[in-house]
Amino acid sequence: MDELQKDAPVGLTWLGHAEQRRYGELSVRRRLEFKAGRWLLRRLLEREGVVPAGRPLAIDVGGRPVLEGVPDVGLSLSHRCGRVVAAVADCAVGVDVELVKSRDVMALSQWVCSAPERQYLARLDAPSALQYFHQLWTIKEAAYKAGLTRCAPMNFSRIRVAPVAHSPPEAVCWSWANGWVVACAVAHREGVAALAPWADPVHESHWAVDFAAIA
Repeated sequence: MDELQKDAPVGLTWLGHAEQRRYGELSVRRRLEFKAGRWLLRRLLEREGVVPAGRPLAIDVGGRPVLEGVPDVGLSLSHRCGRVVAAVADCAVGVDVELVKSRDVMALSQWVCSAPERQYLARLDAPSALQYFHQLWTIKEAAYKAGLTRCAPMNFSRIRVAPVAHSPPEAVCWSWANGWVVACAVAHREGVAALAPWADPVHESHWAVDFAAIA
């Protein structure tokens, strides 16, 4: 994120009006993440030839970044502990980043996991349960963002996901040895065709997502 902060233009004039209002509502730490994420999105949009990097972005009613007047382009952002990830697609897209750390995964699983997932989680040793929980959480967060149609809170246990071997899948999840987990999901039958994580992950998994449980 430090590189993005150095690369981003000075001041706020490159942000859209809605982005500037949102920026003013944030804490100092969150402002740094916000600017880094918005600049990363603009760089991706320019790289993909969608729009110039300086074009303002709007914010929809769910708080997601959008390109006004370009409904066929999906955008998504996620921040965590100094990391920022972004996704640009030709359909609705969601991305999430999490850091695996000690949590009461069995308590949190009531909100994140379905009944079969909780049963499987309970059979794992502590390190494996922690990794599996964060993987599911990240995939479902990304899927929720991709399939979001309302602003109401979401019980992630309703989102049904399953590992798949077919390609392209609806979601891809990457894990790194330093504890970072990133997932990207698209609400499109063509699935996630090609994605490039920031560095070579130690593990990549493909997932099917039932978006009917999200809409």
